[in-house]
Amino acid sequence: MDVGASMIRYDAREKIIWDIFICAVVFLCSILVPYRLLSGVDPFDAFYIFVTVVFCVDIAVVFRTTLAAGRSVIDDPQIVARKYLRSWFVLDLLSALPFPVIALLAGSEGALQAALLPWLGGLRLVRLLSLLKVNSFFGRLPEFVSISGAALRLVVFGYWLTLVTHFIALGWLVIGAGNPEGEFFTRYLRALYWCITTISTIGYGDVLPDQDSHLQLVYTMVIQLFGVGMYGFVIGNISTLVANLDSAKSEYKAKSGEVLEFMRRRAIPAALQAKVRDYYAYLWETRGNVGEVDWLSELPEHLSVDLAVFLNRDVIAKVPLFRDADELFLRQVVGLLKPVVFLPGDNIMREGEHADCMYFLSSGEVEVNVKGAKIANLSSGSFFGEGALVEGGWRNASVKALGYCEGFSLSVDNFNLLRGRYPEFDKHVLEIVETRRK
Repeated sequence: MDVGASMIRYDAREKIIWDIFICAVVFLCSILVPYRLLSGVDPFDAFYIFVTVVFCVDIAVVFRTTLAAGRSVIDDPQIVARKYLRSWFVLDLLSALPFPVIALLAGSEGALQAALLPWLGGLRLVRLLSLLKVNSFFGRLPEFVSISGAALRLVVFGYWLTLVTHFIALGWLVIGAGNPEGEFFTRYLRALYWCITTISTIGYGDVLPDQDSHLQLVYTMVIQLFGVGMYGFVIGNISTLVANLDSAKSEYKAKSGEVLEFMRRRAIPAALQAKVRDYYAYLWETRGNVGEVDWLSELPEHLSVDLAVFLNRDVIAKVPLFRDADELFLRQVVGLLKPVVFLPGDNIMREGEHADCMYFLSSGEVEVNVKGAKIANLSSGSFFGEGALVEGGWRNASVKALGYCEGFSLSVDNFNLLRGRYPEFDKHVLEIVETRRK
């Protein structure tokens, strides 16, 4: 189904830019909202109005954005709305609510407003829950941007480290540590200085917790442990260690990373890069591996044939050309078939091109066109392209993939080899070609 004109593609360039902008707004909000609340100066000013408007617009945008469901796209507005209402909507709504305005509208009596304002002011911290959504977006961001994985991880690490450092400094002030005198900004800078020297394991010792305060001592020890952990994370490269726990996924990431880096260096067009990424993502999601053919080819011939027969048993059962064939024929056929994958919109065959193979479709659907006119749709179990091989000429039809398609190709040389060795197969092929010609 085509995405409706009123819906926004979840992977559209404009949507990715908007999501990055939301991450920046959430970052700014996470810095200023708790700072203002703690300082006691928290006006309902242009900044608060700006954040409220942006979060409200984001709610409307999400309602009109398609969803990814595996390799398909959900573009029905009603389904999108239902899924959003069951997931992030409540959090987004709480983040967008202007609590000071609610306090003003709650009652006209000054006493009531005075009682509500401190509580509703504290509820502004609900906007920090948007960081959960930011974390979810960061997890999907590598699929949409064309920058190296290492650079992206560095940006994300800096994003979270800055926020955590800020929160730790504010926590230092909340527990009453440091010099309570002076302007709030000066006290915050001192707290930030203490935080950075502590988590970086430098610890000059010029800013210390109150030795008589158990709370400050415990808080300091916790932050020191956090600093040691962060230091070990950076130096020990824990992320690489965790990635290597799943060798197949590590291989997939390494393979796709090499391909993406090659395309960036060669300035491959963005649309073509997207198709290549989609191809590897499809292989990973459907097979859990991108290099199974490599190790299969290293097995002894009889063992690789046994595995091929087992793995391709479904397509053998579906294709009428193989249905009544004997075991010896099938064992030779599966050794000659080459697996192929086609993405939506791929031209599998073009009318007028030289024929060098035929295809067997194991999953998906294709469209057959002759001189620009659609004549048929073929689905799982179908085969095509054999006519031109028999006649030794050129393609008389074009075939395009309508969705994700998997199948096998049989080269013209192997096709002729099978015809020469198995008369029954040759006879069956000629009958099918004659029938399709009529």
